[in-house]
Amino acid sequence: MSNDKFGVKIKHLTMNEDVSGIAQLDCSSIQVEIIIEESWINQFIREKQIVLTLDEKNHLTTLQVSIRAGSLSVSADILEKDGSSLELNAQPEWDANRQQLSIKDVKLQTSSKNLWVKSAGWFAQAFLNSRIDKKIADQANLLYRTQLEKILKEPVHFPIPKTGGGEVDITAISVRELIFTDQAIRVKATIDGYWKLYLTNSKQEL
Repeated sequence: MSNDKFGVKIKHLTMNEDVSGIAQLDCSSIQVEIIIEESWINQFIREKQIVLTLDEKNHLTTLQVSIRAGSLSVSADILEKDGSSLELNAQPEWDANRQQLSIKDVKLQTSSKNLWVKSAGWFAQAFLNSRIDKKIADQANLLYRTQLEKILKEPVHFPIPKTGGGEVDITAISVRELIFTDQAIRVKATIDGYWKLYLTNSKQEL
């Protein structure tokens, strides 16, 4: 089952009968595994035209994400320095208690024909002092919270081929684990919501 609207593929559903603090008749809790592909993340970044602000004088644009097992790479152009770019490699970690992402063991590399950009002083001032690792993590967490707010505002619709369809009014989402694999992120989460299914005898495949 998939939902292209949110760019995810639901791989596994597990009903959880013990839903603390939620009326059984009003809401159900399920455990899901969601596959978010690298290509969808980059398409999302392009559509949103995300620009990462380092300081008043330096910004990163044309962000591109590359995901490998246990690692995350982000490449970007330096907006104010034509022909200059940056690549960041790091190990991402998900804090399930705080529901937020952090990145550790950061390695940075710049590429430019501009001697000023190549200088150690500029590099330290623009990137190390600006804590680029924290800024990228903050941007990722902001996008996550923004998407989560949208999901909670309106029902999520999904088709059931040759049978009908359904929708769920989501009341809460808790991400338990993020697993970074080759070109995708596996998200293990618990979703609380009210589920409705619609069955039809129509021959048209939804």
